[in-house]
Amino acid sequence: MKRIAGLLVLLLLLAACGGGSDGDDRSDDPGGGNSTAAPEGSSTSDGTRLIVPGAIGGVDIVDLDEESQEPFIESDATVNSLRLIGNTLWFVDGTDLVAANPANGDIIGRTAMPDGVADIAVAGDTAWVLTGIIGASSAVAVVDVDSMTQTGSITAPEFTTYLYIAALGADAWAFGGNLESAAAVSKLDPASMTQTTSVDIGIIADSMIGAHGAIWVGGTIPAFVSASGAPESGVAKLDPTTGDVLLTLELGAPDDHTVVAAGFGHVWVTKGLDGTLYKLDPATGETVDSVDTGSGAAGIPLEIIFTEDLVWVFNTTENTATGYDPDSLELEDGINVPAFAPAPIFAP
Repeated sequence: MKRIAGLLVLLLLLAACGGGSDGDDRSDDPGGGNSTAAPEGSSTSDGTRLIVPGAIGGVDIVDLDEESQEPFIESDATVNSLRLIGNTLWFVDGTDLVAANPANGDIIGRTAMPDGVADIAVAGDTAWVLTGIIGASSAVAVVDVDSMTQTGSITAPEFTTYLYIAALGADAWAFGGNLESAAAVSKLDPASMTQTTSVDIGIIADSMIGAHGAIWVGGTIPAFVSASGAPESGVAKLDPTTGDVLLTLELGAPDDHTVVAAGFGHVWVTKGLDGTLYKLDPATGETVDSVDTGSGAAGIPLEIIFTEDLVWVFNTTENTATGYDPDSLELEDGINVPAFAPAPIFAP
């Protein structure tokens, strides 16, 4: 049943939110993804409570039905880069990277990250943290999740940067790190703390995740040009060990931002400008189904969020998050959200 829950009392509070996240712990092999693109993680939420950066520091819970906002994790510092990866809530608290339990707010651990956090991927007991600012990151911190201690750092080759990161099992890849190609991924080795290889994949990334035995990259394909002269949107499936391109899926007309996420046994993709949500078969990369979720805007991705029984698409242009049945793609639920606020995290 479709529900549009008004947030008139909360609009100003939520407008100060930090980063958002999504994903699904029921994917075939959870535990590697990135925040910009929908890192692996899910919530058993019924879609009525949101985890948001606090209005005056820390982390709050917003109850959509009660139209209330309550403190959840206390802190004097401003919280940002809030995201859910697997069953862990990650955020930056001042200059610390913090891991917490999303069910009760208990702090699992923290580690200093003074250069900031642009992206995070988690696989097994290792967190890969892209430090610096989004779009200009030159290093990846390697963090042991159990002890929340930094075991080392991998620096991008001179005059290069890393834009996104994804991990699967023992394999971690960053987009960037190659002076000769603007469409390359680079493998990161935690043993030597170096970049070991770089592979041109033919896609300029907007997002990347590790799921279903592969690294998935969404973006634009320079080799495929539309009638307008702009490169088409697409998704590449990569071998997680070698970086070899296993398949490339063209998504038609050019778009501004392509987001990939994994959940409910499938890979999901949104195109930022036309608002399409695609459901992909992870084995073949073929489109199983798609649905129009509403038009987007240039430069603003349509983030994908998973709860217990719905796939959500967050649209800042229309100020909505809409929930779809993962089997039929029928619209089942919806909430109003503030303009230009980040993608919400649904509380368990």
